[in-house]
Parts: sequence; structure tokens; C-alpha cells
Amino acid sequence: MIWYAAGRQEYVAWGLVDAIPAEVKEGPGPYRGPVVGMEWIEPADRRKVIVDCGLDGGVESYQKVEDEYTAAFLKSLNLSHLIPRLRLAQLCPTCHQVMSLTAICDNCG
Repeated sequence: MIWYAAGRQEYVAWGLVDAIPAEVKEGPGPYRGPVVGMEWIEPADRRKVIVDCGLDGGVESYQKVEDEYTAAFLKSLNLSHLIPRLRLAQLCPTCHQVMSLTAICDNCG
């Protein structure tokens, strides 16, 4: 997950989603979930990222990124070292939901 500071028009941090995001009724959303390992990054200008990779990721809440944009997006943010980790997500063999980093499915236990 990459954090975007809308008031500054910059990407500022990254972390790993640790569970399936849940729908929320109040506040920013529509979804929220726990994040682990948050780290600050060198701020990256949103407009430069759009030119570099074609992805306009400046939205509030979660945004799914199509595979063809992911590596270019990370390169644009100077996070190329994360590209080998892109395939770490595991699907639950029973319900086919993405499992948390604990490899325990939130739906099936």
C-alpha cells in the first residue's frame, strides 16, 4: 500500500496490508484495514508519477492497480526493490480470498 498526501500532491509512505479491508459506514472510505511495516519514502510528486507510468493513484481509500501498471508505478516511486515481493499474496484454498500475512484466512479461520 502506498500513501498519498493529497494536500501536498505527493506519495509519502508505503506499508503492507495485513488483512482483508472491511467496508466502513463513517469517515473516509469505503474500506479500511490494518497495515504493517509502514515506512516513509522520499516524497514523489503525483504529476511526475502520472507522466512516468500513466497511473493516477491519488484517490482516497483503497485503489486496485492493474498488473501492467504496478512495476512501473513502483519504479516511479523509487521502490523498485519491492517488485520481487509483488507475488507474496496467498489465496485461501477454501474461499479464494486474499489471506493476511499470517496466512490465516479472515473468512475461514
